[in-house]
Amino acid sequence: MKSTKIPARFNGRCRSCQNPIAKGDPVWWKKEYGVKCDACGPHTEDDAALPRKNKGKAPRTRKSSTNPSASRRRRRSSSPAPSPAATMTELSADRGEYMVEFGSMVETVTNALQQEHATGDKMALASAMNSFTRPGGDSWGNWFTTDKFRRELSDPSSHYVDEVERMREELENSCPEIQLGQRIKRRVRRGQEFGDQIDPDRFLAKVPNIWERTVRELQPDRQVTIGVNLTVNGSERAAATLYRGAAVLAMADYLSAQNINVKVVMYLPVTNPTNEVKLVLGKYVVKDFCSPIDKNTLAFMLCEIAFIRLCLIGQEAGLPGRVYHGLGYAAELPYCEAKNCDIVAGREVNSKEAAIEWLSENIQKHSADKGAA
Repeated sequence: MKSTKIPARFNGRCRSCQNPIAKGDPVWWKKEYGVKCDACGPHTEDDAALPRKNKGKAPRTRKSSTNPSASRRRRRSSSPAPSPAATMTELSADRGEYMVEFGSMVETVTNALQQEHATGDKMALASAMNSFTRPGGDSWGNWFTTDKFRRELSDPSSHYVDEVERMREELENSCPEIQLGQRIKRRVRRGQEFGDQIDPDRFLAKVPNIWERTVRELQPDRQVTIGVNLTVNGSERAAATLYRGAAVLAMADYLSAQNINVKVVMYLPVTNPTNEVKLVLGKYVVKDFCSPIDKNTLAFMLCEIAFIRLCLIGQEAGLPGRVYHGLGYAAELPYCEAKNCDIVAGREVNSKEAAIEWLSENIQKHSADKGAA
C-alpha cells in the first residue's frame, strides 16, 4: 500500500497513535485512509479505511435560498463571537460609529489570534491572519509569525529602545538647550511589611516592620495624558509607526524624569472596516498614570507595525457586518478623544525628521508651560 508524505494541511491527530498533528508537520497521507504522523510511518495493509459518512443514505442536497438576507444571517452565525474582554460602545449608531476597548493588551492579542479560523462575514480577518501563520510571515506582518510574536511580546528585543535612544541623542545634539532627563524620581517608604530590601537600622533595633519599598507616588496636579494615533493603511511600511512610537516613548520618559505622572493611550481609528460600520475607534491604555515605564514592552507596542496590525484584526472581530479585505482605511483621531489628551501624536509624525520635530516642539511647549506656572 503506497502513501504519500506531505505537510499537514490542517490540525488533526494521527490515526495510529492519536497524537496531535499541527498544520505544516510532515505526515503520511493516503486517500480514504487519513493521515499518520512521521513517527508511525507510512500506511500498511493492516490499516483500515476511513468509515464513510453517508453509507446507506441518500446524498444530501443543499437547498438554495432566494432570500439574500437569510443567506447573510447564515454566514454571520458561523463567525466567531466577539471576545467578552472587549467593550464595544456605540458613538453614533445611526452613523455606524463605534469604540472598542480592551481590558489589557494580553486580551487584545488573544482575541486577534482567535481569528485564524474566522468564517462567514469575518473571513477577511482569517485572511489577514495568514500573514502571521504562514511559515516565515510576509511583508504585511513585517515578517512576524505567531511564534515570533509571542516571543517578542513576552521578552521584547532591545532594538526598539535603541531607536528611542538614538532619537534622544540626535535631539540633544541638534538642540543643546533641550536636555532629556535620565532618572525617574521615586520615594523610598520605610517600615513596610514587605519590600525591596531590609532596613538595617530597623533590623538591629528589632522593629517589627523592617522592609524598605521604593514606590512611584501619584501627584494629582502633575499628570499628562499622551494620545498616539498608530493606525496604518495596508501599503504602509514599518517606519510609519517606528519613529512615531519612539517619539511618544521618549516624551513619556522625559516627563517621568520631571516627576510627572504619564498616561499613554494608543488609538486605532479606522473608517469603513465593514459594510455596516463607518468608523471604529480602538482605544488601548498601554501605560497608566501609576505604572512604571517598561521601555522594552512599551517600545514593542508603540513601534512595531506587526503588533498594531494584530490589534486591528482583534478590534474588528466583534463589529457588525462583513469585514472588508483591506480592514478599512486609516483615519485621523476624532476630536471627542483628542480633547481628552494633553499631547497628541498624529499620523503626520511618519518619519525620523517629523518625529524629532514633534518631540522638540512638545518638550519646548512643556518647558514654557512649566516656566509660566
